Amino acid sequence: MKKALEGIVTPVHVSEDEVDLLAHSYDASGLHLMPGVVVWPGSVDELRKVIVRLHTAKFPMVVRGFGTNTVGSSIARGAAVISLQRLRAILRFDQKNNTVTVQAGCSLAELNAFLKKFGMEFPVAPFHDHHTIGGLLGMNVLGAYSYGFGRVADWVEQVEFFDASGKYYETKDVTKIVGSEGCVGVIVQATLKVRKIFSPTSFSIFATSELHDLLREAERLKRDQDVVRLDFFDEETGRIAGYKKGYVLVAFFASHKGVFQDKDRVFEHEKKLVEVDAALSKKGYIWREDVHVPFNRVFDLVFWAEKKKIPIFGSLGLNAFFPMVKTQKEGLEIQKKAKEFGGRVGFVGGVGRKRKALAGKEVKEKIKRLKDQYDYYNLLNPGCVLDYR
Repeated sequence: MKKALEGIVTPVHVSEDEVDLLAHSYDASGLHLMPGVVVWPGSVDELRKVIVRLHTAKFPMVVRGFGTNTVGSSIARGAAVISLQRLRAILRFDQKNNTVTVQAGCSLAELNAFLKKFGMEFPVAPFHDHHTIGGLLGMNVLGAYSYGFGRVADWVEQVEFFDASGKYYETKDVTKIVGSEGCVGVIVQATLKVRKIFSPTSFSIFATSELHDLLREAERLKRDQDVVRLDFFDEETGRIAGYKKGYVLVAFFASHKGVFQDKDRVFEHEKKLVEVDAALSKKGYIWREDVHVPFNRVFDLVFWAEKKKIPIFGSLGLNAFFPMVKTQKEGLEIQKKAKEFGGRVGFVGGVGRKRKALAGKEVKEKIKRLKDQYDYYNLLNPGCVLDYR
């Protein structure tokens, strides 16, 4: 396949070298699947021609940005890895309508650095900003302030993509491609809605040794329209974050209702989730799971995790939690428990290969329906989310 692709891109931008294949056989999921070839198209036309060539040969393909995907959606055994790292331009910024058009390989960090010059930002940011825009759209992620601002899809005005045959689409119906985890199309570029840079005005900390008391406070705060974020820490993660002993709820406000209003302190506490994640990783909790349960089962989830000595933190606004585990077996166990409690897995960051065994029927049916339309031969990301055909 390398020789066939060398007729489209320059030889230096396609590789079957072991070092390149190995580098693209991993992502942040911890899974390992060795690809067959890696290609770096440098233009939209090259990208189209690469897809057409692979489709003609019925050669499987997977799209990749920086490899930060946590569920194995950017790796595939024996496939052609199409890296979009050379397609990262910011094409248009419409200040009047607060939109920006950007290529899929651009990182969130690059985009927000550009927008910052105008006092603007793309507001849905996950744990870090090194994800590509294509990756964020593909997984339809939630961010720290998604309780107030919604998912990535809520900030997408238009998407342009190729299907598995290289046919081009331009659509405002973002449900056709956003959240499809690279299984039905290759995102080329997107027009995104942006807003003025947001920073919470104040925050309050509620700490207690009684989980029931904390949940009652969270329920009250959920009725407050000024609340934009509700961070939760169990006793262990709260100690790591530097809070007093007990369960901790940190509420961020878009008003002066919070107890603490110093901007430096607000910024300090905004970073606690990331700091806890990093600290636990150093202690051997290398797998961050992603589960959602109804609010009336949060107590059960946290209580069960504590019995298993699994640290857990997350968002009580979204009922989304990140149990930290040391083994994949523990991760699978807590995924199953979340499902028992009426919840779902992959709520924040997607299903991928890692969580497909417990993916909901609705998620799988959506991908199957879209594959029927855009990837009938199952060439895009085969084995991701579901086993198709």
